[in-house]
Amino acid sequence: MSRWRLLTRALPSLNLDHYGMVVIVVLCLVALAPLLSATSPCTHDGDLHYFRVTAMAHALKDGIVFSRYMPDLAFGYGYPFFNYREPVSYYISLALYLVGLPLPLALNLVYVFSILASGLAAYLLARDLFGATAGLVGGVAYAYAPYQFLNALMRGNAPESVALPLLPLTLWAFRRLALSGRRRYLLLSVGSLAILYLTHNISSLLFTPLLLAYLAVLWWVYRQRLHWAQAGLAVAFAFALTAFFLAPALLEQDYAQLHMSRVTRNNDFHYNFLSVAEMLAPPTSVDTSLMNPPMQVHLGLALALLGIIGLAVGLLRSRDREQQVTLGFMGLAALLMLWMSTDASLWLWERLPLISFVQFPWRLVGRAALPVAVLAAGAFLQPPQGRARRWTPPQGHPAVQVGQALLLTTLLAILLPALPDTYPPMGYCPAEAHPNINDVFAYEHTTQLVGVDPEGSYFPVWVKQRPTGSPLEAQYANGEPITRFDAAALPEGGRIIEQDYGNNRASLTVEAPQSFRARYLAFYFPGWQVHVDGEPVTVSPSDPDGLITFDVPAGQHTITLRFGETPLRTAANLTSLVALGALAGTLHWMGHRTRPRLPAASRCTPSALAASPTTWHLALLVGVLLLTLKVAVLDRAESPFRQAAWRPGDHPAGVGQPIDRTYADGLRLLGFRQAQGTIPGDDELRIDLYWSADARPSANYQSVIHLVGADGLRWSLPDSFRPRGYTAYPPTPLWSTHQYALDSHLVQPLLGAPPGTYDIVLTVFDRDTLAPLSVLDDSGQPAAPGLHLGQVTLTHPRRQQEPPDEGRIDLPLGSLTLLTAAFDREQAAPGDTVHITALWQANADGAASADCDSSLLLLGEDGATAQSFPLSAPTLQWAQGDLWRSQQRLVLTAALESGAYTWAVVGCGASQTPVGSAEVIAPPHVFDQPPVRIPVGVALGDAAKLVGFGAQTDALSPGATLTVTVVWQAQRTAEVSYHVFVHLLDGEGHIVAQSDGIPAGWSRPTTGWLPGEYIVDQRGLTIPANTPPGSYRLVAGMYLPGGERLSSPSGSDAVELTAARIEGE
Repeated sequence: MSRWRLLTRALPSLNLDHYGMVVIVVLCLVALAPLLSATSPCTHDGDLHYFRVTAMAHALKDGIVFSRYMPDLAFGYGYPFFNYREPVSYYISLALYLVGLPLPLALNLVYVFSILASGLAAYLLARDLFGATAGLVGGVAYAYAPYQFLNALMRGNAPESVALPLLPLTLWAFRRLALSGRRRYLLLSVGSLAILYLTHNISSLLFTPLLLAYLAVLWWVYRQRLHWAQAGLAVAFAFALTAFFLAPALLEQDYAQLHMSRVTRNNDFHYNFLSVAEMLAPPTSVDTSLMNPPMQVHLGLALALLGIIGLAVGLLRSRDREQQVTLGFMGLAALLMLWMSTDASLWLWERLPLISFVQFPWRLVGRAALPVAVLAAGAFLQPPQGRARRWTPPQGHPAVQVGQALLLTTLLAILLPALPDTYPPMGYCPAEAHPNINDVFAYEHTTQLVGVDPEGSYFPVWVKQRPTGSPLEAQYANGEPITRFDAAALPEGGRIIEQDYGNNRASLTVEAPQSFRARYLAFYFPGWQVHVDGEPVTVSPSDPDGLITFDVPAGQHTITLRFGETPLRTAANLTSLVALGALAGTLHWMGHRTRPRLPAASRCTPSALAASPTTWHLALLVGVLLLTLKVAVLDRAESPFRQAAWRPGDHPAGVGQPIDRTYADGLRLLGFRQAQGTIPGDDELRIDLYWSADARPSANYQSVIHLVGADGLRWSLPDSFRPRGYTAYPPTPLWSTHQYALDSHLVQPLLGAPPGTYDIVLTVFDRDTLAPLSVLDDSGQPAAPGLHLGQVTLTHPRRQQEPPDEGRIDLPLGSLTLLTAAFDREQAAPGDTVHITALWQANADGAASADCDSSLLLLGEDGATAQSFPLSAPTLQWAQGDLWRSQQRLVLTAALESGAYTWAVVGCGASQTPVGSAEVIAPPHVFDQPPVRIPVGVALGDAAKLVGFGAQTDALSPGATLTVTVVWQAQRTAEVSYHVFVHLLDGEGHIVAQSDGIPAGWSRPTTGWLPGEYIVDQRGLTIPANTPPGSYRLVAGMYLPGGERLSSPSGSDAVELTAARIEGE
């Protein structure tokens, strides 16, 4: 007998509830197969949970089952993680890990159980409201909501995933409690809501209003007929039971740097709204050739359509008041949540208390999945018991067969569009099965996410300087007892006689010949208590590292330290304990009362469709076939759901302008897409770059895009931003040659950038050294590092721009007011370029910068003018209130002497007004020729002469550094700053190694050279490790960045220095 027949024979012994649950589990397994693995998907936050659980497991070995203060994070300094973060999801992961599972599998199972539980809980809710077949549709729709997989497979947000099944479970439990008043539902209501409060703060904040509104809807339907006292009591019990966590988390916010979780652009709700088109975007295939797919948050077009159909069909079919009102309520709830995900609700976000902690308005799309799933279930609703229709079609009737076909079609309409979402978009990331605390420290060092948190939100406010390591790491690495009392703080002659450490506590006996300030290697946080000889002493955090310090008098003393509770926490703990006792007493009292039966209105009459075993057999068969198809076929080969959309040599589909430019070190820019050609001055320009690697790069590179004006100056912020949903690409040394990377930028013009056309310039640089990476020309030689992508036109800002309050001058100059004047440096040398940025505002319409002349003066200590520059605002037609920016490069004359100088503005009726200061440090000018090893004597233009050089060019080896010392003589003071280059060339003239820049280590620009003086310029050329042995040439010269080289009298643009020989290793 086949397994299928055995299974279908066993199913008739199940009731409808069991039918639905079995089918939901099987259907969910289709999606969850990728998570049934000991390797975790690569996700945004997966590493955070992985290493936090590792730290918890280490603390458990030391006897710490639970503590608000996790002692081993932040390189062992510890901090109050669980004073603010909800513990439930972490302890579920820890429990699975402690039974012997590999930690990656334990974390995967948290998502597996969450999605399964979501489907089952939504089934219970929709079944009670509309019947068993409706429950099946609602459960599958909620389990397959795109947000479920987004959390599990891309974001890696375990707390939120665990919270999602608690939402329908809580609604179901409270409805049953309100209808029946039975103690089991009181316990379920209190338990589900309390667990939610201990699972995810943001979900609790968003769900509580929905729960209260739903209870209000039930009250409106049933009024005094139901058990409202029990429902109100359940809410109160849930709050009271979790007071031990909620009260400190809310009322001790000022003790931690929680503001960091919402002030960065990435976490600021202003930048995280969605459009309706994004929410309702149709499904797309997973592109396995893209290294870093962007995060796309959507409700799902199929789910949205099913919700609309279910709402319409349900309202037309139902004659029951609760069903009708529930459908209307769920529809309004879904619309409200979706509306609050758009920027149309910005005014509400800016006014509601605490909502800034939500961070991402798009979270509400995930919350809208529940009411939409309930609406989708409405298409299959049945009337409550006692209101059934008189005629019910028998099994096998065509009407039942039509219903079965519609049910299967609906299930497939939910499952098939969601299949692409069930694949990890970024693949899998192998991790240690059983990591230890030293792995946590290594992660903190590598990522610089100290405390295993991206923003450092849980550091106490007294930690002003975050650690880069700690002396405790060596003790952890050696498996030694962790001794946190800092012996280095003892005075000379002091000693530790005895010491004992335990769970966030220590007891020591110390002896010191004089009083001293003791230091304990843990971050101070209220709750830490110190006693010296049994007497409490004042504890204060050190500045700026925030460690525990306290005074110890001279002599021998016993010191005890422990982390305890503040009065607020003690009161909150007592509240939770009292609530627990009161709940137990209430449940006991309710057990002696007559158990009320669940009213008939709470359960629907089984329809012929639900009563037919064939219905459930067919649904189960769909699940089994899909699971088989997915595991055996779809997961093993490319399909319409998952495929590589790019092959080397092609251009990705999203490229708007293919350019195919190669960079040094193996990088290739395939092309880019420019979203706008014209933007208002207060908007942002989006540029999407598409990269691949011809060979694996040796360094970790990053790109930045700037707007550059006709003056050659940068008119955008120094760094570009990332768009919402952007996923960072892997470090470039890890790139595969068979994948491409999406590199998206939002370029923001500077405040007050004048209208006009600006160049879009791309620069790639080494993240570790900040050295720019050269674009290669057609011959494969390095060209300028900046790549011109195109142009953008800035127009008048959409809104009047507000000037900053800092550095205000407010100096009237004719029809304009000089608001600010900022200089890029306070210390400079003769010949240096000082950059001034000024903000101007028009006093009236028609104001112009040419109606009077103003100057910027550099005044010496005696008040005499050392140098004068014209100061002008942007030349355009001004309207009253316009705010525009001007930028100027000021080259300090080479003859300036060392001293203190003052910048002052004069003109347009204004007397000399100081606007800044500068210290000039003049270098020593050498007019006697220094010794040179090899004379050259070749002039470059009329600016300089290459007098000679010195270099050891014999027997060079790959990987070595060739040091070249060049001696220059100024022929005149140059008006522009030339760069020097020294290149090592192969036999074909290709650059093998190079050193370029301003002479003398960027300290002696040619604009600061006095005629006749000598400048010694030392340069190091690193020979690549893969350089073949052979003969090479060493050349030198000068060039203007972005321009041409200076030529010698013979017409050559490079001076031949000497031959060089590279030997094999």
